[in-house]
Amino acid sequence: MITTEIKNQLMLYIQQYQETAGTFAGFQVIYEYINFIKTEPYTKELLGDIFSYVETQKQIALKLNDKNELEQYSVNKMKLDANNPPTFPFFQQENENWQGKMKAQEPANNLIMLPICLLSLIVVYDLMVKAKNNAKAKNITEAERLAQVAKEVSLATFSFTAQNTRGESMDSSINVGHFQLECLAMVSKYIFDQIDSQDFIADSQPKNAIEFDPKTSILNIRGTKIKIARKNDNPTDHYILEAICDNPDKTEETYFKDIAQDYIKVEGYDSSKDWQRFRHACDRLNRKVDKSTKGRIKDFILYSTGKTGWSKINPKYL
Repeated sequence: MITTEIKNQLMLYIQQYQETAGTFAGFQVIYEYINFIKTEPYTKELLGDIFSYVETQKQIALKLNDKNELEQYSVNKMKLDANNPPTFPFFQQENENWQGKMKAQEPANNLIMLPICLLSLIVVYDLMVKAKNNAKAKNITEAERLAQVAKEVSLATFSFTAQNTRGESMDSSINVGHFQLECLAMVSKYIFDQIDSQDFIADSQPKNAIEFDPKTSILNIRGTKIKIARKNDNPTDHYILEAICDNPDKTEETYFKDIAQDYIKVEGYDSSKDWQRFRHACDRLNRKVDKSTKGRIKDFILYSTGKTGWSKINPKYL
């Protein structure tokens, strides 16, 4: 999935949650959201270190409750006191940073809250996963109990204590539905900012930032280096790139027949069937680029099939 599609999908999740916040269906949206960013190659790579850190904090948080379930966040079940470490043992670094900014009356970067927001969404995700797994295992009673927990918690309110700019402790509370919407927005903002800044930098680079070195068989796409040939014998996709990049005008179509005769040195090219070899090579090349760019570029090579089959670099990447 290219980055534009990723942004559209995340926006769709936020819109769906806005329509279902405070309901069981809202928790289903959160489940789908977390499942998406955990499995989509780009976001999985981007958030990898944050996921790992959040997991360590989650294990600390779960020790607050022997049952290790989301009930601990229900109304009056748990009071988070940011000024009392024994009852707030997780995310201490974030809490100290936030409180320090408040005491100094300095603006705090909201991204301090990113790991906390991600954990809040993951806790919901874990609950839904547990319910689904019990249902699959035909433990219907337990699945229904967990579903009931999700229904109750989706409408719950939890309380916490924090300091204002004057250093005074204040008791506050927040609705779970509203807080989870803020969490979805925070995590999505982080992803959007990374995508947009990368696209801005890429667009600012020279448009000829696509190179292929036939000696090393390395394709360079704006700094991303992709090894094409893994063995001594160059594959067909190597010759496709060599032929395309030899042409000063990379927007032109390079015909399979010419690649076969001029680069692979094939004698007796059969236009009725030999084009299939090049079609498969183009597909293979696109898969390599897709994997190496973590889903940002899926259609690097365009091609046609048949007797007059050709290939070229997709103009939008030139």
